[in-house]
Amino acid sequence: MINQPPSTRGEIYGYRARIGYTCPPLSAEVFPYEFYKLVPAGVTLVITTLTVIERSQSEVDAAYEMSMRAARELAAAGVDLVFLGGVPVNLSRGDENAQVMLQTLAAELGVKVSSSVARRERRRRSSPARKWWWRTLMARARTRD
Repeated sequence: MINQPPSTRGEIYGYRARIGYTCPPLSAEVFPYEFYKLVPAGVTLVITTLTVIERSQSEVDAAYEMSMRAARELAAAGVDLVFLGGVPVNLSRGDENAQVMLQTLAAELGVKVSSSVARRERRRRSSPARKWWWRTLMARARTRD
């Protein structure tokens, strides 16, 4: 009976929700800590890092491809939501592609897919101060190598 699998989702770790997250930096120690401080019991984080160290254009391009593969693997692992982190990574194929990519990926995977860009876009629309903040942030993200 020791190796008997749980009979219901309510008996497993992550019984409320399993959130898949693609984390651009190679090392991610603060994000998981903060995540578990905010979410209720029964919500778990399934994290994969994209090994971005220098944030050069070649690393960001490679991280984008890796995030697409990781999203597919996270969905295959049974997460309830895939969240793609990293504004430079999510925008590496252009602003106009970011939303289309989320919709296409969600349809392919059969789970909800969101991103740091989508979340910030929703926040940007909510107030004039946030609109200014969003424009400033996006300008900085585009100019970094």
